[in-house]
Amino acid sequence: MPGFKINGQGGEADAKIESNRKHRWKFTIISGGLSKEAVYLSSAQRPHVVVEEAKMEHDQETAYFAGKHHWEPITLVFYDVYGDAKTSSEIWKWFEKAIKVKSASADVPSAYKKDSKLEMTKADGSTQETWDIYHSWAIDANWNDLDYSNSEIATIDVSMKYDRAVRS
Repeated sequence: MPGFKINGQGGEADAKIESNRKHRWKFTIISGGLSKEAVYLSSAQRPHVVVEEAKMEHDQETAYFAGKHHWEPITLVFYDVYGDAKTSSEIWKWFEKAIKVKSASADVPSAYKKDSKLEMTKADGSTQETWDIYHSWAIDANWNDLDYSNSEIATIDVSMKYDRAVRS
């Protein structure tokens, strides 16, 4: 690892090493969900896993072990575009796949849980890192504030829950 010595390995930084860049990525909802044209993303998060600890008390000490794990929601920030690609209405449709707001009812998981993919790319556009995200769905959608004194592009924040993610 450049700049660090771990177990006697490493040392000087290598100027030829390329690192991942935050601006090189693409996100896809694979089986349904948002249409391809509506995915105008400003930012996204990579998956975040948390391992709970299980503890065992014994005599004067406590031993800890890996317990269950869970995946934290991912936040996606979409540009609110209109015209042929209506991001706002597409996100509403995606959100409403789980909860039917007018009838105050819910659908079955197979109707709203969809697989997603997050890919980090190299400078040449080839894939460097892939996250396959299984059974994802929108759990929170925020159309954010409006302000007459601000000329920034409007955005929509979506929190996406998922059952698991696999990095390859």
